[in-house]
Amino acid sequence: MKLFMRLFFSLTLAAVVAAVALCGSENPSLEIETDNRPITPTDEILLVSYADVLDRATPSVVAVYTTRLETVRSNPFFGRNGMEDLFRQFGMPVPERDSDNTRQRESTGVGSGVIISKDGYIITNRHVVAAERNQKIDEIKVRLADDREYTAELIGEDAKTDVAVLRIESDEPLPSITVADSNLLRVGDVVFAIGNPLEVGLTATKGIVSATGRDSLDILGQGSYENFIQTDASINMGNSGGALIDAWGRLVGINTAILSRSGGSIGIGLAIPSNLALGIAQKLVNKGEVQRGLLGIMPGDLSQELADSFGLESTSGAIVNQVQEDSPAARGG
Repeated sequence: MKLFMRLFFSLTLAAVVAAVALCGSENPSLEIETDNRPITPTDEILLVSYADVLDRATPSVVAVYTTRLETVRSNPFFGRNGMEDLFRQFGMPVPERDSDNTRQRESTGVGSGVIISKDGYIITNRHVVAAERNQKIDEIKVRLADDREYTAELIGEDAKTDVAVLRIESDEPLPSITVADSNLLRVGDVVFAIGNPLEVGLTATKGIVSATGRDSLDILGQGSYENFIQTDASINMGNSGGALIDAWGRLVGINTAILSRSGGSIGIGLAIPSNLALGIAQKLVNKGEVQRGLLGIMPGDLSQELADSFGLESTSGAIVNQVQEDSPAARGG
């Protein structure tokens, strides 16, 4: 009886804390269906084919198209280091040109995304919806698996994790994906990468989890937060932002990058874990940005060589490579 009362009190307290947390946010939380069970064999999943699994997840994966209007010169013979300089070099008069010597050209990009809520929120990679050199994207289009197409709104983006959130408006509920607890992934788990590689259309590739917790790869740049799932499921250009799902069709990661000398998939694909991606997405939906505290240090991995030189017994922890000036760490000594 005492055990039952303790359990009842714990559940009640958890419900109250959750309710207070929800009431305290500026915007309502995302309504995401979750399933935190680890993968175990069941009568519902036939191991001879994964068609039923993909049928569950594929409708939630979308193709993302971006358009940017850029101004270009209409006459390639004029301009910097062009024919004008050649005429001047030989002392010849420069021919007059039209005052309107430019034109607008569409620059397009292709990627993927995943619908995470029935009211139209989509998670993708930031680099899918961000132009080069941080130039403005003029339009984002989203195409569903059934060829429905929508104009998407960029809700927010986070460069440090390469996560972005879009939203589309539909008169009916959209096919959202079920999300798993990515902390339960194990090396050897079967996974599928779904996306729009090379704009051929929605494609699924199969592999396993090759490793978890891949960091310090310097893929996202200095000061970023890297914690990738590694998989040998083929990921190619256009797969970025798509879904990495498990054998039950649940989202476990967002396909993000590959390691390759050739530019094509050689079996080292990287995905952002669903727990990390959805935590960032929730902040982008609620606040439009991700607010972080500043410590003011540049940490690095503690290798065995460094541990030996410092007389440490293990390589757990990190080494401080640099302390930023006038930062909390500097003021704290």
